[in-house]
Amino acid sequence: MKHRAYSRRVLPVTMAAAILLGGALSGCGAASEDAVAVQSVAMLLGIDLSGNNSYTGVVESKTTQKVARDSSKTVEECYVSVGDLVSAGDLLFTYDVDAIELSVESTQLEIDQLKNSIANYDTQIAQLEKEKKSASSSEQLSYTLHPPDSDRRKGSG
Repeated sequence: MKHRAYSRRVLPVTMAAAILLGGALSGCGAASEDAVAVQSVAMLLGIDLSGNNSYTGVVESKTTQKVARDSSKTVEECYVSVGDLVSAGDLLFTYDVDAIELSVESTQLEIDQLKNSIANYDTQIAQLEKEKKSASSSEQLSYTLHPPDSDRRKGSG
């Protein structure tokens, strides 16, 4: 019976030791130095985030740069869209240069024609001055006031 009485006392003591050891190992009831209390920002600010908050709108930068296109020209291709972020030197759009090149060529032809007209007038002036020098003194005055036109010089006058 001694053995039985000893077993009755050892078993509860062993069980209590095991429970205490298990609690100590698992940190149950012990304060840890690494434990941190965490609260959400919404809780600190008193904001209720349980509802579905959604917002729509357009976000614009503080600075924008307006780029005006020349309304007399046709845009051939646009490389950016509304809201795109661009940097200095980025290609935004190109003009249709075919019409511009045709206009430049046409204007150059007009300039060449005017230069030819000026050269013809210079030749006529030189011819009239030559005729004036060889004309009599009474005719020289008429060259000064009313120079003969090319038809009169050819014999119609």
